[in-house]
Order: sequence, then structure tokens, then C-alpha cells
Amino acid sequence: MLATQMEPIAARAVFRASTSPRFARRFRDQRRGAVGVRSRLTNMPVSMRDVQGSDALARLRPTPPMPSYLVAVAVGQFDALEDVVDAVPLRILTAKGKVEEAR
Repeated sequence: MLATQMEPIAARAVFRASTSPRFARRFRDQRRGAVGVRSRLTNMPVSMRDVQGSDALARLRPTPPMPSYLVAVAVGQFDALEDVVDAVPLRILTAKGKVEEAR
């Protein structure tokens, strides 16, 4: 499993952009992976999914304007506990089999 939330110094190395909130920008992402495997997670919903055999490409909706250091990356096998509170969708990610501990 790999998970990171970038601090400003790391974000500058990845995105070649200012990390100042004054220069917030939208991020667009796409992910490729095996069909049916929840291994790449994001806080934006999928806008388009293209499945070819056992491979899937998902294009995500752009993020709201935000500084680059708020981008987080998580890769691995996850379970998720999901809910909605005051019309805000919430998701807690856990290692496989640990979702009850998150509850």
C-alpha cells in the first residue's frame, strides 16, 4: 500500500506549480487499472469510464480550485466506509478487512 498527502515542498516537485493558496488551480486526473479492483482512490467522481477487456480507464471530474499540496495519492487494496452527513459525502479508507474498526 502507498499513501501520501503532499507537503508543499513535495508538491512543487510533482506539479511544477506554486503551492500558495493564492494560485489555486483545478486538477484533472485519469486512472487505469483492472476492472473491479478498488485500488486507486480519489475525492472526485468518475466522469467517463472506458472498459476494454479486463482493463478500465477512468477519467475524473476536475477538482475545485485548490493548492497543489492538498492533492493526495493512495494506491493499494482498500475497503471504504461511506456515508452522507448534511449533504456532504464522507469516505473513510481502510486496509482490506479493517472497515469495522473504522466504524
